[in-house]
Amino acid sequence: WIVGDGDPSLTREEIAAWPSRLREAGIERITGDVVGDDRAFTEPQWGEGWMWDDLYGGWSAGVTGLQLAPNTVRAWVVPGPRLGDSTGLVYRDRGPRLPIVNRALTGPPGSDVRLQFVPPPAGGPVELRGWVPLGPDSTSLFLATPHATLYVLDWMRLLFAESGISVGGEFRRAREAEAPGRETWTYDEVSAPFSEVLGDMLKPSDNQMAESILRSVARAEGRPGAPAEGLDVVSSTLADWGIEPGAVELSDGSGLSRYNEVTPAALARWLA
Repeated sequence: WIVGDGDPSLTREEIAAWPSRLREAGIERITGDVVGDDRAFTEPQWGEGWMWDDLYGGWSAGVTGLQLAPNTVRAWVVPGPRLGDSTGLVYRDRGPRLPIVNRALTGPPGSDVRLQFVPPPAGGPVELRGWVPLGPDSTSLFLATPHATLYVLDWMRLLFAESGISVGGEFRRAREAEAPGRETWTYDEVSAPFSEVLGDMLKPSDNQMAESILRSVARAEGRPGAPAEGLDVVSSTLADWGIEPGAVELSDGSGLSRYNEVTPAALARWLA
């Protein structure tokens, strides 16, 4: 069981050490499943009012109780040798591949890049459509993973295979009423302190961290880790600071939502 607590600063380097820690504990075979427990936060992953066609951009990565920082992937779209040819999707770093079907084509030289992610109506992998101009230059992509927890589990599948730890079951999310069995060995990965996370959130403006902090604010007050619960805590805090209800209407923790509204007077009072 990999039990997340909503940490938005868990890195690939940290989880890469987990197979070695298992081996040091004498564990080389897992007969059952590898379970990712992300129930510290409740769904949905995204904020209310986010644009559906932004959800595949790295700035709109969803958050769960078990996630990597960043929950994003860098890639290139490489044009083909001739106009109208298929393009290549090349990942910049090692790691699990995303469920993306590349249908982008090679466009006229000097044309604008026209790319769009289109989820198929019947479900399944998202399609990358459009074109990139013919020529020697590739187009850089900043991608969000489709599901933060499943991406962690994809990484664990890769890391276990590389380290020779066999898994007899599947890699999956925890189910609603499910609980771990008797513990025989545990290891805690301690997050960065809130002061560091807050600094990383503000510069370079990390939306995933902001959404995680909103949900963690609710949990710190003994509430479920849900966006609405966190927003209620924020509203109560603003009221204590003399900002009346209705002067600030928030729908998420990052500011991506088009539903967020703040009056100039409320902003001035908050800064004061």
